[in-house]
Amino acid sequence: MGENRWSFGRQLYWGLIFFLGFVFLSLFFFDESERFKNLFELSLGLLAVLVACYSKRGLKILKYRPSFRRQTRWLQWLGLGCLLYMMLVGHVFSSIYALFFDRHFLDDTLVALGAATLEEGICRGFLLSGFLGLAVYYGFKRKLVWASFAAAVTFSGFHLINLLGTPVTVVSQQLFYSLAMGVFLAASYFATNNLLVPLGIHFLLDWGPSYNYQPQPSSWLTLLAVFLPLLLVSSWYLFVLDRQVSDYF
Repeated sequence: MGENRWSFGRQLYWGLIFFLGFVFLSLFFFDESERFKNLFELSLGLLAVLVACYSKRGLKILKYRPSFRRQTRWLQWLGLGCLLYMMLVGHVFSSIYALFFDRHFLDDTLVALGAATLEEGICRGFLLSGFLGLAVYYGFKRKLVWASFAAAVTFSGFHLINLLGTPVTVVSQQLFYSLAMGVFLAASYFATNNLLVPLGIHFLLDWGPSYNYQPQPSSWLTLLAVFLPLLLVSSWYLFVLDRQVSDYF
């Protein structure tokens, strides 16, 4: 792993501090305007990314970017195909196109940037790096896999806070697809060794008309058809990559 400035324990508790700080301050600013709350989330997200980069001495998570073999390259293309399939089924491209004709363009962009910076700063910036350090310290066999799933499960669990104002069915679906996306984003981070890549992917997926948006339950069959392949390919890729970079630790 990279030459971190902070220990894995310090990275983990700072990730938790940022999350709890966001929850507390969101309640504190509950009566403020949507624009104010969006700017607050973006500011906190940028701070989380900057502090995470300081803790790791940059955007990297590994000391060196892995040199890819034939199997890993093939899995990368397969994972990219799964991502594009998900974006097509989820109408991501049409949503981005529609956004440019939406009078709430600025607010929708702030929402996407705020969510991407805050969640990636916490979950991939702090937690993934911290869990990887913990796996190295305790000598776990599948370090990348364990760290990726630990960070993804935590990322998924953060969505439980939505139970305060969202139906249980919707939240249960959020838990599933955020787990799948968490593993994919971790795989993309290890593949590129650059935090800006998962951050950029996260931003694009969230970038669309969202003003006054109320989440609605989807078909479980559709969710499984879209996100299960992404989860399986990402997991397979991490297992293969784990064997390749075992000498790094």
